[in-house]
Amino acid sequence: MSIFHSLKYPDNTVVTLYFSSTINNAKFLSKTMKKIAFATYSNTPELTPSDFLLARAAGSFAECIPAAWDDPNVEWGRFDAVIIRSTWNYHLKPNDFQAWLDRLDKLNIAAYNDTSTLRWNMDKAYLFEMDALIVPSIRAHRQNIAECIDFLSSHDSPKAVLKPFISASANRTLLLDSVSPASLSEHIGDTTALLQPYFPEVASDGEWSLMFFNGNFSHAILKRPARGDFRVQSDFGGSAEHLEAPPDAVITAGQILSTLDSTPLYARVDGIIRNDKFYLMELELIEPELFIKLVPESATAFAAALRKKLEM
Repeated sequence: MSIFHSLKYPDNTVVTLYFSSTINNAKFLSKTMKKIAFATYSNTPELTPSDFLLARAAGSFAECIPAAWDDPNVEWGRFDAVIIRSTWNYHLKPNDFQAWLDRLDKLNIAAYNDTSTLRWNMDKAYLFEMDALIVPSIRAHRQNIAECIDFLSSHDSPKAVLKPFISASANRTLLLDSVSPASLSEHIGDTTALLQPYFPEVASDGEWSLMFFNGNFSHAILKRPARGDFRVQSDFGGSAEHLEAPPDAVITAGQILSTLDSTPLYARVDGIIRNDKFYLMELELIEPELFIKLVPESATAFAAALRKKLEM
C-alpha cells in the first residue's frame, strides 16, 4: 500500500513523504513519530527562523510543534517531549518558569535540556561552581562595597560590568565607566548582583559562542558589539559571524561541558580569548540562540542529537 503525506512549510516549501508499505507497517510508522513541543513564549509563540530549520531537520522522526510555555491553555501532557527553545521572557517571571518546570516533572515529560539543568543554569551563581577559567566575578551587595572595589582594583579594571543573577539578553546589564563606592551602591540597590571587571577584548576581538549538541562541537560564531556599546546581542546592534573557532577554545569548552552532571542536548559556551586562553563568560543551557540560520547545515547535527536522546 502506498501512502503520501505532504507538508507545507512557512517558506512555501512543500515536502511529500512517500511510504510503500502494508497497513501494519504504516501504523508502526505513525506510532514511532514523536510529538515534540518547541517551547516558545506568548509574545512570539511561533518558531524562530533558526528553530524552524531545526524542526524541519527532525521531521523524519518528530512532529515539532511550537507551544508557548506561559500559555495556560497548552496541554503539555499530549507531548512526548519538550525542547526549551525561545522562552525568552523566563527571566522576567522566574517563579512562574520554575512552576512550569515543576509541572513538566509531574507530568513525567522529558525536557531538553532536563529540568535540573535548567534550574541550575537559571541563576548565574553557577559560575562560582565551575571548574574552569571564568571571567573574574564576585557577588556584589551593599554590605561588601569595599570588597568589590578591592576586587576590581586587583584586576586593574577601571570599568566594570554589573549583571542581575537571573537575566537574559543583557537585560538590566550595565557597564560602569568609573566605579566608586557611591556609584556602585546606587546601581546595586537592595539586590545582589554579579560584578565583573570589563574585558576590553569583547570590543576589540569579539566574544565567541561555541555550539555543542550532545557534547559534540557543531559550529562557532564570533559576536561583536556595535561601536560605542559593550553588548554583543543583536538587540543592541551587535553582529554575529560564522567563523572557525580557535582549536584550544573548542577543547576548553568541551572540557567545561564534560564536568556537568548530564550531557545537554544543546549548549552554547560563551567566552573570550585573553593571552591565548579561553575565559568562560556564560554557559547558555536554557534558551540560547544557536545561530542555525547562519549555519543551516548544523540543523542536521541537532536533529541527530535529538534522535539519539529520544531513543535513550
